[in-house]
Amino acid sequence: NAEYMGAYPRIKTMLVRAIRPDDFQFVLNLDSSVFPIANPPTVDCLAQWYHYSPEFGIIYEDDNGKIIGVNICIPLRRQSWDLFLNGQLSETDISVKDIFNPEQDDAVAFHVYHVEKLGDLKNFINTAFADLASAIHKKQQERPFEVIGFSALCCSPTGCHVFQNTLNFRETRYHLQDYLVRRTKPSLQLRMLEGASQTDLYAAMDEGWEYYIRCRIVCTTPDDSSPVWYLLRKHGSRL
Repeated sequence: NAEYMGAYPRIKTMLVRAIRPDDFQFVLNLDSSVFPIANPPTVDCLAQWYHYSPEFGIIYEDDNGKIIGVNICIPLRRQSWDLFLNGQLSETDISVKDIFNPEQDDAVAFHVYHVEKLGDLKNFINTAFADLASAIHKKQQERPFEVIGFSALCCSPTGCHVFQNTLNFRETRYHLQDYLVRRTKPSLQLRMLEGASQTDLYAAMDEGWEYYIRCRIVCTTPDDSSPVWYLLRKHGSRL
């Protein structure tokens, strides 16, 4: 998939390609810098996520081969996505048995693991989802399947704004009790309080940590009014 250009390229020679094994650690490092959990996904996790369809992990490079953006989506089987939305399956626990098999499964849901621009890319979230829509449509030409939903785990004010306001995702009925706290001096430090109670949160604040955000799982399905579904329809994807 390295041959097709981005939907809204801001660099004339920007390359859009599928994720490769040598990208895995780079992606994990990006995610851990904003979501510092005790048991994060590993390189082996990503190898399982992209066992069938690496084109759903989208990498953007400039003409020097430098990565300037990523849109890392996990293609999940229907049952596994339901488990994830209900808090019964974590990102780290997703294995190849949970992954959409384009030769067997008739439906897929995409969980956005990490999307981030690292260069001067305008309207990157639109670019990222338009290119994902293009990859989906191309895959559907090989064997038809339905797209039943998208989800994301938001752990920053920016992420919440993008997914809940710009893309109109909604929080699921399962509410995470994972809180991100921070210190800004002498430099920025982030700490995750996983499954924390009010007492845990207040204890961290007594230690000098500042409340930052409660993490949340958000999603959208085809009956929702989200720009994501418009982009999929525009690219001819089957819903």
